[in-house]
Amino acid sequence: GYKWNWVLLRQTRPLPASTQAIPIPEKWFKYSSTSGDFIAQMPVEPRITEQALTIDDVQVVNNVALALTQFAVFAVSYADLPPNISGSKNLLDRVRKGVLDGISGKLKSNSNISHKRYPGREFHATAESGLYTSRIFLVNNRLYQLVVVGVPGKVSAVEVRWFLSSFDFAVKR
Repeated sequence: GYKWNWVLLRQTRPLPASTQAIPIPEKWFKYSSTSGDFIAQMPVEPRITEQALTIDDVQVVNNVALALTQFAVFAVSYADLPPNISGSKNLLDRVRKGVLDGISGKLKSNSNISHKRYPGREFHATAESGLYTSRIFLVNNRLYQLVVVGVPGKVSAVEVRWFLSSFDFAVKR
């Protein structure tokens, strides 16, 4: 079993008069994680947290860089997995299923992807908290996940693509 829990905080700021999607700021924050060996562009400087993550009854530390805006959450997380889990068959599919179960989401699309020849999944879902877009990658024993949860009609597809395409990881040899 795979259990994943995202805690999203609802902000109480008033909504702007305009109902148009938020334009991409001229300059996003370039976040670089030395311990996570990744970089990503985020709309604001992220808050760094740790969460317990349970995969196949093994608990690991999930390190999360979380950027909150008025209408969306942008996050990059990574967890170092023991070899018996990271080498297990269908891990990425099980992770996706665990995420969907954890957010009570309905899968809208799913595709196999890769980055630097490492396997990944991209999927889109709807959940009570909003539209959910995620990419997950398995790099050796490290599991990376990128997440955008946004209010429908308030976060543009351009913003989501900008964030997802800005992500890169270093591969330790």
